[in-house]
Amino acid sequence: MSSGESHQEQLSQSDPSPSPNSCSSFELIDMDASSSYEPVSPHWFYCKVLDSKELWIPFNSEDSQQLEDAYGSGERMRYAVYWDELPSEVRRCTWFYKGDKDNKYVPYSE
Repeated sequence: MSSGESHQEQLSQSDPSPSPNSCSSFELIDMDASSSYEPVSPHWFYCKVLDSKELWIPFNSEDSQQLEDAYGSGERMRYAVYWDELPSEVRRCTWFYKGDKDNKYVPYSE
């Protein structure tokens, strides 16, 4: 092996080409952080009490969007019109938690 071949081999070992899935720090700096950020879209939930336990149920997408459009009206209760049921609280939700004994996520209070 000549000294030129040996030097070329050392360069290729010490300076491996980047993998197709990697990017340089310069590429990371050039990335626009705002392009990967999306504002949180709130969803609306109502509370139903079953066996003295609160259960938060999401409205469907269409109803949630209509509630969002009417947001600011101040009315935060759900009233049954066609059946007998006690009024229940309605929440605009973006943050949720899951307790140790909960099997579903629960919205934080506003």
